[in-house]
Amino acid sequence: MSKRKTTSARPQASRSAAAPAPTPASLVRLGRLDEDQVGGSHYRDMDVTPWQFLESALTPDEMRGYLKAEVIVYLARERQKGGREDMRKAAHTLAKLLEVTAAED
Repeated sequence: MSKRKTTSARPQASRSAAAPAPTPASLVRLGRLDEDQVGGSHYRDMDVTPWQFLESALTPDEMRGYLKAEVIVYLARERQKGGREDMRKAAHTLAKLLEVTAAED
């Protein structure tokens, strides 16, 4: 019986030598969700990040709804757009939701 090679339908992403990104759970513990970003530094480089602005402009319930919607968007599009990076963005946003609702525990 001969062995057949199987190939993955998706190309493997190249791995960089950089340290792995912190996990959303570790960021919640460190209180660093606003400092770290999945997928670039464009928000981190701003004086006021969108999350910081939204937290000051929205009610707690509005912020909660916004974060839930963002998680849904990232997960809904992950196969068509960002793949695993969108999953990491969803996890990061979910961690932010846990952070902003922590007082409810």
